[in-house]
Amino acid sequence: GRRESCEAMRLWSHRGFLVQHVLDLLAHAQMDIYEGDGQGAHRRVTTDWPFLQDSLHMRVKIVRASMWSLRGRCALAAALERPRDARYLVRLARQDARRLRKERTRYATSLAHILEAGIAASESRPEDAAVLLAAAEAAFDAQEMKLHAASARWQRGRLIAGNEGQALAARAAREMTECGVLRPERFAPVFATGFR
Repeated sequence: GRRESCEAMRLWSHRGFLVQHVLDLLAHAQMDIYEGDGQGAHRRVTTDWPFLQDSLHMRVKIVRASMWSLRGRCALAAALERPRDARYLVRLARQDARRLRKERTRYATSLAHILEAGIAASESRPEDAAVLLAAAEAAFDAQEMKLHAASARWQRGRLIAGNEGQALAARAAREMTECGVLRPERFAPVFATGFR
């Protein structure tokens, strides 16, 4: 996917930060997380963020929510790799979660739940993380956002001990596989980031 995206963007206009640039940033940062490169994802988002802010795209609610979620997830992914900077990076993620909450839309609130769950996990608060993941699952299920819901379910299954946790994780893996995901254990952290 990365090669095709780079080839397409090479042919695209480099004047301004267009919708294609927004989608490219989203795709590449999520690929970075999938590949286990949280620092690269965070660096990518941080580098492109000024261009995104200067564009008009952040005036669109769904773009704002998607990009704040992405930036928060990238910060949490980087925090897992850079323990020395973890407090700072988690604070950045918390700021984006607050921004999402202020949007007061179902979509943004769902993204806030899953981001806050990652923050709780990063701060060694597994019980809080599990509650937030359950809220995220329900919200994503209600919006038919299958991969987001399955990612939250996967991480919650990993947090819960015993048969219940195993059953949740197995269900989530099955749901992701049905959507074409080959590696659920690598895909889940793309949307539900911050869990070891």
